[in-house]
Amino acid sequence: MGESKARLRASSEKTRPSVFWLLAAIVVPVVGLIAKIEIIGGEKLPREGAYVVAVNHHSEIDPLIVAIAIWRLGRGPRFMAKESLFRVPVLGAALRATGMVPVARSASSAGARQTLETSRALVEHGRGVVVYPEGTLTRDPQLWPMRGKSGAVRLALAGDIPLIPMAQWGASRSSRATAGSGSGRRAGT
Repeated sequence: MGESKARLRASSEKTRPSVFWLLAAIVVPVVGLIAKIEIIGGEKLPREGAYVVAVNHHSEIDPLIVAIAIWRLGRGPRFMAKESLFRVPVLGAALRATGMVPVARSASSAGARQTLETSRALVEHGRGVVVYPEGTLTRDPQLWPMRGKSGAVRLALAGDIPLIPMAQWGASRSSRATAGSGSGRRAGT
């Protein structure tokens, strides 16, 4: 991990019992069978208080890899996710229970108001949020990021919240990886 050997103290949001504990107990070991996650620059993620992480998105497993990286850094991972995911029966319930943020994927004044309300709630509760600025999986055949949208920046500016860029790669190989192969996934801030 690119951080010192000293054990970093987890934030209060991770140490209080929550739905995240149950999900982490299931997801972290399962993903560990197919992926080795290396975190570089993890000290840049604040231990307490609100933050916005802006990360690239090139495979369906990206949210799991990023969530595990943030969990290992002592924070509860929350994502801005398209609102249609919240209508999927089991997935929607899990997203709501863990405090994920639904996003209407239209450019409107209502969307701008939602961004401001979300930033206020993040600051008030000292929570972080992960945003995929591209708004979708990359369509580039070589997995280069597409042009990002301005939501992550607007969210950070509206709440005077730190904006942390994060790059992650290797997750796209997971569909070709076999259990126990230890194929590497990296997340770096």
